[in-house]
Amino acid sequence: MKSPNSPTHPYWAFALALIGFAALGRLAPMPENVTPIAAVALFGGFLLPRGWQAVAVVWGSLLITDLFLGLYNPALMAAVYIAACAPILLRTFLRKNATVWRAAGCTFAGSALFFVSTNTAVWLLGTGYTPDASGLLAALNAGLPFWRNAMAGDLLFTGMLFSAWAVAGQTMSSIQPLARPDRVLPDGIPS
Repeated sequence: MKSPNSPTHPYWAFALALIGFAALGRLAPMPENVTPIAAVALFGGFLLPRGWQAVAVVWGSLLITDLFLGLYNPALMAAVYIAACAPILLRTFLRKNATVWRAAGCTFAGSALFFVSTNTAVWLLGTGYTPDASGLLAALNAGLPFWRNAMAGDLLFTGMLFSAWAVAGQTMSSIQPLARPDRVLPDGIPS
């Protein structure tokens, strides 16, 4: 049995905190599509040592909250769960040189990937749109009002997470070891 001081303990504590933050934020009364899921995906991808850990955080958060909010079309759910992990793909770019501008750019890119992926999935699943280019454009156009809210929420929550990290005293130079296999947490605990 591992002790609480084992190397993976701090990362899992961060992962569980991110799941809690995402779940509470998604269940809280807010404007439609304003959730911390994309921000948690980006921050989790940035912070957690392995991409699959960030995916587990995102999928765990979505599953927990979907059990409360209600399940929906399984094919669309699969598309949403996969697309919600888009910001994790940007982790390498963000880790190379973590700046406010890179975090904002990654937030926008992740949000755009989610928007295009999920609205394309809605179109492909034949939910009221013609199966041609005009149907795809109509599906994307119908999603624009929701994307505005999602983008605002993504920027807000990403700013909150990275600001909290900075306020907690984590400088960019102390995060650099996260990019190496023999990484060490900013407080000196090896991973």
